[in-house]
Amino acid sequence: MAELPRGLRAYEVELDGVRHLVFEHVLDATEGRRGLSQAEREIVALLEEGLSDREIGLRRGVTRSTLTKQIQSIFRKLGVSSRRELLARPR
Repeated sequence: MAELPRGLRAYEVELDGVRHLVFEHVLDATEGRRGLSQAEREIVALLEEGLSDREIGLRRGVTRSTLTKQIQSIFRKLGVSSRRELLARPR
């Protein structure tokens, strides 16, 4: 595979026997949280308050499954793999 531009990564997934190439744009630290949606920024703020998934879900009126997907999206966009890593990033 050719060299990808900075901040872009690619990986393959297989769904129902068909291989797909998925591209993700990862924000660097200088972009901060501007690349997140308003809902994602609100979730980050609630995580910073120390709320649990259950508390955040209740406050936002979403299911645990939806919240999990939103948090995974935040992690992907910011290139982190844990809450600790997320909260250690500069704002």
